[in-house]
Amino acid sequence: MARAGITKYAVEKARKSLIARAINPSIDSIRVELGNTGSKTTISRYLKELEAEESVRLDDEALLSNGIKEIIAQLASKLHQEANEVVKLSKSDFQARIDVLESENNQFKKQIETQIKELEEGRLSQELLSEQNLELNEKLSQAKDSLSDANGNTRELEAIITEKDKQINLLEENHQHTRDSLVHYRDSVKDQREQEHRQFEQQVQQLQVEIRQLNQTLIIKQNDITDLNKDNSRLVSELSVVQKQLMKVENKLSHSKSDLLITKEELRNSKDKLVVLTSKSEKLKVDYQEVQENYQVKEIELKKSEHHMIKLEALVAAKNELIRQFQPVKIGHLRT
Repeated sequence: MARAGITKYAVEKARKSLIARAINPSIDSIRVELGNTGSKTTISRYLKELEAEESVRLDDEALLSNGIKEIIAQLASKLHQEANEVVKLSKSDFQARIDVLESENNQFKKQIETQIKELEEGRLSQELLSEQNLELNEKLSQAKDSLSDANGNTRELEAIITEKDKQINLLEENHQHTRDSLVHYRDSVKDQREQEHRQFEQQVQQLQVEIRQLNQTLIIKQNDITDLNKDNSRLVSELSVVQKQLMKVENKLSHSKSDLLITKEELRNSKDKLVVLTSKSEKLKVDYQEVQENYQVKEIELKKSEHHMIKLEALVAAKNELIRQFQPVKIGHLRT
């Protein structure tokens, strides 16, 4: 805030303070006493007026009686007392308002710091969720790749099963039990194919080895019909083992599906949290803007209070000036 111009009262006060400290009240020393403010021309003009008033008062006081001097002194003391009381009350009220404004200002600063901290935490949480979202997307992409590989392996297995079905049909008339077992095996593979979304490469390779062994067994059966019954028993045993392994693969696929569903649910929850945090961040920005506006309003009120205080000081200075002017006027009336 710009400093107000110096007054005659301020110059007089500075001059009396220098005289009380036994310092020559020159223009430069008075300007230093006033805080290096005011022009030397204005200070010089006020000093001349003060010296002229003191000269008049000294000349006039010698002509006054003691009673009149006492009345003037009492009146001046009363006016000074009233002016000081006004100043004291104004300063007390102004100081109370300043204390309230400072308290509110501190509260607003704490609110701003808290909201800035919450914004920072929200930003960190948003970054963490973004990283988690990227990780989940990467896991989902990997799961899709695994499913694609599993589907490719399933197609290969289907081709193998089709070939095996042709070989089983050739033996169907003489080997009813074997045919039923192979049909059951084929149906199990088809059911497993409909439910299968993910297979491990090692298990698929094991199944391919077992199927090659089955092919060799079928060729041997075609060449040696007399040993068919024994080979049929062995095939049934092998098919049972294969069914158990297929059951294990099916269970693992079921777990993989559950994991995939959990991953999708986590991704959906992360997106919901991101939306909530984004909304909260926007609200905090709006609250922060409101706090800034309230802070600006408080600053305006504080400036108005300071301006009012300056007016009060000017009013007190004017009253003191009236007191000084009143004394020569009263003396002039008394002479008349």
